[in-house]
Amino acid sequence: MEQDTASPSVVPAPTAPTVEQMLEQLLMFLNATQTRVSALEAAAQAPQPAAATYATALAGPELKDAPMETFKGGHSGLRRWLLAARSRIDSSRVPIYDPRALAWATGHLSGDAADWWLARVTTYGNHMGGYADFDAFSAGLLAYYADPCPEDRARDKICNLRQTSSVSAYAAAYTKLELELPNRDMGDRVHMFVRGLKPAIYQQVAQQRPATITDAIQFASIADRLHPLHRHDGASTSAAIPMEVDVNAIKTSSSDEYDPKKCHYCKKSGHWKKDCPLRLKSIRNGKRPVPAPKN
Repeated sequence: MEQDTASPSVVPAPTAPTVEQMLEQLLMFLNATQTRVSALEAAAQAPQPAAATYATALAGPELKDAPMETFKGGHSGLRRWLLAARSRIDSSRVPIYDPRALAWATGHLSGDAADWWLARVTTYGNHMGGYADFDAFSAGLLAYYADPCPEDRARDKICNLRQTSSVSAYAAAYTKLELELPNRDMGDRVHMFVRGLKPAIYQQVAQQRPATITDAIQFASIADRLHPLHRHDGASTSAAIPMEVDVNAIKTSSSDEYDPKKCHYCKKSGHWKKDCPLRLKSIRNGKRPVPAPKN
């Protein structure tokens, strides 16, 4: 039997790519990657019509028609104006980051403030003036018109403040100024409050030597109610008085002189009224303390 002597077919081995082929494939890959990156960047920078439509739907006429006073510049009233503007924006349906909120607010600038805004728009070449939203605009406006010495200004006002009507009105004005000076010493606070009182009221409060501003206001209010020269309602001064206040120690003559070296109960030196032996003896005996008459 004859055997098949034909040789089997040989499969040729694959040839390795040449350097030129490898470079060509690499360039094709880099070109495809660059095209993809460019497409993503263009998509990110393109306007979003859906978001714009949503913002337009939210805007409505509420913010446009909201009444608002104009801001002319300066630090006086700036925070109040910004607070009012923010309140109107929040009460509308326009998000605070919407460009229309900033456009509405800057539309209420006038005078020097309007000149400042026009300069920013010109410098940055866009209607946002270089700010991202209303909050950034508020911070920039505050920085531009900031009071360089707010504490010094508040100190000057407190030093010049004087009681011209009731103690309650004076105390309200004084405590409002104190909000700008939160770290003052209590002794200084009491001293500045007392020195601004009317002379007759000052004498009575100084005698009580208040330790806190609350005590000083309380003593001044009591003295104001008791003193006939400072009453405006025509009522009698015989109304009930708190027990901790010595009614008889309240003088009714503005000509009395205040002497800090004497006891204002027995008129002797060497002790204060609260430590007066004569006054303490009257209290222990259940008698109503009566100060010694003036010499």
